[in-house]
Amino acid sequence: MPTATANAVVALKALMNDGAKQNLGDALVLEGERGNAFAKTVDYSQMGERLAALRKRAAK
Repeated sequence: MPTATANAVVALKALMNDGAKQNLGDALVLEGERGNAFAKTVDYSQMGERLAALRKRAAK
């Protein structure tokens, strides 16, 4: 099963490929639509723990 990071990379690459075929305005609209759609698929339940770990590591 692909990781969340792998899914994000695949989605971003597809966005760049598809956006490059459009003018800037249309590409920005596409970015917004896909970004919002992708955000709905993300599991944010562990974000607080991950952020705390990153802050603790950065403080060292």
